Amino acid sequence: MHLLPRGPLREPVDHLRRADVFILTRTGHGTNLIMMNYLRKKFGGKPTFQSEHVPEHLILPSLGHTYEPNYIRGKRIVGFAGIARPEVFRETLLKLGAEISHFRSFPDHHVFLQSELQNLIAESHRFRADLLVTTEKDYVRLGQLAPTEDHLGYLTVRFRMMSGAETLFDMIRGKAKEACLRS
Repeated sequence: MHLLPRGPLREPVDHLRRADVFILTRTGHGTNLIMMNYLRKKFGGKPTFQSEHVPEHLILPSLGHTYEPNYIRGKRIVGFAGIARPEVFRETLLKLGAEISHFRSFPDHHVFLQSELQNLIAESHRFRADLLVTTEKDYVRLGQLAPTEDHLGYLTVRFRMMSGAETLFDMIRGKAKEACLRS
């Protein structure tokens, strides 16, 4: 167990006592039984839900085009990401059928420099990539640096509950209603 800035944990595990429910993210189609059992045992059986991040669209802003994620199947890609686990984004691209020619990882919350973006564009040309692709979060952080490269795009993802979504939303509505009645 580690805490920031070293960690993967952002605060001590015992602080989870404040939670009403737990949502395990990026669980895919498998059940994370060890973590679910740990949470139930340590925190008295609070409801635990599973979720995943599902690729939703590939956006090419300079062209004004939006594609389904499978658009990248078979395309040569130069990818980059400055998120907590860039390899997860790389794996997502591979699962979508991309042929990754080059991938560059940056630290989480990376502030991109013009020179870094220019190097990525040069790499995409050197590898004759069909697309230069990043995460939506990273594309936003490019800000004014984002050139009008036709082949620069980003992949959007959707948060999806694996099961129990209606139960979770009922719990949220109930808590909101309680809060409104108290105020």
